Amino acid sequence: MNGTGTWQDQFSQGFSSTGGGGSLGIFLIFFAILAAVVGIWYLLSHYRRSQKPAARRTAGSDLPLRTKFVPVPGRINPLQQKIIQEMIDEFRRHEGSAQAVPSSVLEKYSEFFFHQIQRMKTSEKEVEDFINGNFPLEEGYNVELDFPTEGSLHLIKSKVLEISGRNVVVEFHPPLPDFLRKGTRLHLNYNVGKHFLQGSTVINDVRADLGLVLRRPEEVILTGERRYSRLSLPHIPGAILDPQTNFNEAVKVVDLSLEGVRIRLGRPLKKGHIYQLTFGEKGTTRSWNFGPLECVPSQVFLTSSGTHEAGLLFLYLDLSTRSRMVAYMKQRIQEQQETHQAEPSVKE
Repeated sequence: MNGTGTWQDQFSQGFSSTGGGGSLGIFLIFFAILAAVVGIWYLLSHYRRSQKPAARRTAGSDLPLRTKFVPVPGRINPLQQKIIQEMIDEFRRHEGSAQAVPSSVLEKYSEFFFHQIQRMKTSEKEVEDFINGNFPLEEGYNVELDFPTEGSLHLIKSKVLEISGRNVVVEFHPPLPDFLRKGTRLHLNYNVGKHFLQGSTVINDVRADLGLVLRRPEEVILTGERRYSRLSLPHIPGAILDPQTNFNEAVKVVDLSLEGVRIRLGRPLKKGHIYQLTFGEKGTTRSWNFGPLECVPSQVFLTSSGTHEAGLLFLYLDLSTRSRMVAYMKQRIQEQQETHQAEPSVKE
């Protein structure tokens, strides 16, 4: 018994003396400390990351928040809208007739035009084929020749006598004015139906027995001056007023459309300036009076006879004025047709 107990005590003491239990405890304590350090490091890192957005929000003046722009299909972006508004303001400074058009209408059309811009890409051959196929210049056409000289724009009404090769011969009776000479550049205007066209040309020869020999027009453009056919009038009396200077002068209305008029007067008008026009006449069944109508000159001419003419565009016609003007034009057309039908019977 005593021998056995002594052996067990010695074994226990020997095991303790080797340090096996102490080493295991130290190992566990080390890993516990390491886990605590890693946990504290993780918590601190997470806390710092969460504080950075808040710091950026509080320091808005130093680091402003930026809004990400996402394009909207079919819509112009805010910067393009700003550019369009600036272009409209610039256009209005150069075009008096645009003053009467609301900004919202100009903006909507600008947006529409912007998205349709690809349709405007055309080749020179496509343009030539379009003009020659739809608006050819032909013999017998009444034309207008206009060209600047001595600070004025002269207007000569003529007729196409012949078209051959690269030349166009137009009628002109002598005596010829000094400014009609070989090499003079001018514009030739003509119409096909209600469409008016203008081309650049030059006088190749001046012949008293034939007329003016012009080069076939180039750089032909389809003008936007008369989308409505104009009605010729027998020089209806009227008056034109400049509201800024109180300049007032009698005029004769030569023709009329729903877009504008052509008048004859004693002095030139300022192109792009806004005037007020009144005119009227007593018809067979009723009297017609129009105005004052705000209008702006689109063309100013000095004719071959020395008189001044101007093409005026109406800035705005209210519904009542427009309806009366349509009724007036219908009556004038009806009277002209009746006169034309009565002419053969009168001759007989």
